[in-house]
Amino acid sequence: MDNKIFIGGFGGVGSRLLPQIFEKFGLYVGKELSGDDRYGRGLTYDFGSSHFVKLFNIGFHQKDYTLLFEYLNKELKDYNNFAIKHGHFMFIMDEIKKEYSEAKNIYIMRNPIDAALKLEYKPHHYYGGLPANDLDAKIQYYIDESIKACNNADLVIKYEDLCNDLESEIIKLTKFMGLDSYPLESIIPIISSSNIGVGKDLYNKFDLSKLGY
Repeated sequence: MDNKIFIGGFGGVGSRLLPQIFEKFGLYVGKELSGDDRYGRGLTYDFGSSHFVKLFNIGFHQKDYTLLFEYLNKELKDYNNFAIKHGHFMFIMDEIKKEYSEAKNIYIMRNPIDAALKLEYKPHHYYGGLPANDLDAKIQYYIDESIKACNNADLVIKYEDLCNDLESEIIKLTKFMGLDSYPLESIIPIISSSNIGVGKDLYNKFDLSKLGY
């Protein structure tokens, strides 16, 4: 069974773990098109890296992602089985489905409050038109966009679940791909972030019930 999988999620949510797992299943993940993490944590696994972002931004402002999909089609033309990741895919799941009838969208989510506290990421400013330094607005943006992504995605994976029960999540991914079993090497080593729960003092301030937190 062919799998055309697109993985999206906010920055800093552990999204690179999914292409690492899918790579163990033998799917193409576009690793050679990925840049290095600026914090020295290895490859980002962001498909197309900064070039992708450039084309995405053009599409976002013009409300036309033709150039982005031309790039994706060019790079993916030789692959029937792939699982590619870029955080920005979370914003264009409907467009992906229109371009690729067999596409499967995955949203990888981390508690939006914890994720929003990573101040180096500013999608709320670039794509939400919110002040860059308004933390409450950023958190609410993360919550609202996460709800939209969860509703549009074919599968939602939580970073916390990957850390706490990796095998169950891999079984979930196996079924998602239409397979009966998974390779043992897909049980990759995961070191849980020390920042899990970093926003706990703010949890009662925002409604996370629609996201299962």
